[in-house]
Amino acid sequence: MDIKNIKQIVNSNLPTDYQEQAILSIIADDKTVIPYIIEILVNKRNQNKELLLDTNIKLSGNSPNVDYTHQIAIAKLIEQNMEHERKELLKMCENKDEK
Repeated sequence: MDIKNIKQIVNSNLPTDYQEQAILSIIADDKTVIPYIIEILVNKRNQNKELLLDTNIKLSGNSPNVDYTHQIAIAKLIEQNMEHERKELLKMCENKDEK
């Protein structure tokens, strides 16, 4: 990644929207950045999953109709969906590299 150019852009007096576009352009040109972005997305989704599970447990804790087995089933569905999204991201990245 071209950190020197990014640093110059950040320290410039250019408008913020131009800085953002220039930085994104530099990042997009770096072929090694894709695995890092995927890792960031997976970590963020895992955090969201944990928050959702925690919230579901707290909300359903007062309901006699929602038991632990149901909560586990919900968690598995969320995990399967996240895994599917991760695979789709990888496919998109592979397709981009082929072009």
